[in-house]
Amino acid sequence: EGTSRGVWTTVSSFGGKFDDGEGNMTLNTPENVAAVEFLRTMVQSGYVPEIAFAGGFQEENAFKDASAGAFPTGLFGYRYVNPLTAPSGTEYAKGNEEDMLDAIAAGDVILSPFPAAEGQLPGCDIAVAGFGIPTGAKNPDAAYDYINWLMTPEQNADWVLRPGGGFPALTTTRSSEQFQTPFYQQAGEVIAASECHPWAGSLERTAEAQKLIMGAVYKLIKEDPSADIGATLQAAQDEYNAGN
Repeated sequence: EGTSRGVWTTVSSFGGKFDDGEGNMTLNTPENVAAVEFLRTMVQSGYVPEIAFAGGFQEENAFKDASAGAFPTGLFGYRYVNPLTAPSGTEYAKGNEEDMLDAIAAGDVILSPFPAAEGQLPGCDIAVAGFGIPTGAKNPDAAYDYINWLMTPEQNADWVLRPGGGFPALTTTRSSEQFQTPFYQQAGEVIAASECHPWAGSLERTAEAQKLIMGAVYKLIKEDPSADIGATLQAAQDEYNAGN
């Protein structure tokens, strides 16, 4: 998950990307090198706690206990950050998704765009939940009716909230009562201030790409911070593209 979360958010906030739009990996670019240099500086300067490298979303724990002041996450991350001690020291201990929502409503936690390089917009990932109708389906008209029903303002709001706690793509849905809370108001401002794209772009072997990218970045910022950034990124890029 590190590739699609922290690494992609940083790379895209520096104007970088992982692909060339034609299925080839492109890691060794000036923008990507600058992004990795930033991550290396953050890690080597002690701004990133060790638990951030543990995997399994354990980086959230450093925010739960206020030992970290910020962390990159998906919009749905609020559901799992509980119980919570806010940076102010205030404790929220319902033990469910309301802890983060309560902290945001109280002003003890805020949502913010990721810091971006000069001349760039903050970046982030996009994940989309959708439907497909199989070829040869016996009753495609019923599927059309169901999808159209889900797209009505009343039902679409419920659909957006339930599967992953995402943000509505339909502007008509955004005006629904459910999205007038402090959390969703701030989320809307962050999204409007950011330029978000799917992290994989045109890369098709996403699991392989994630492993190669994260492995290269981890080596550069943690295992061997003296390693040449461009050469290490190029090696990962070449290994992936050899399979195209």
